[in-house]
Amino acid sequence: MYTDGLVETRDDSLDDRLALLLSLLGEPGHSPEAGCERLLAALRHPDASDDVALVIAHAQRHPPSTAKAP
Repeated sequence: MYTDGLVETRDDSLDDRLALLLSLLGEPGHSPEAGCERLLAALRHPDASDDVALVIAHAQRHPPSTAKAP
């Protein structure tokens, strides 16, 4: 999840920025913390006045429950 301040700028195409975001998210092997740092470094302009909120979570699949229903 992210706010528009991460991808919207006055100088760049939104489509280009979204494509960059998706390409960065598609690279495996990063922890959620490293992923946030990587996205912010690539997409956040230091002089931008818009705020940015970014949340990355790591989801894990749990095996099916072996408990029997009553």
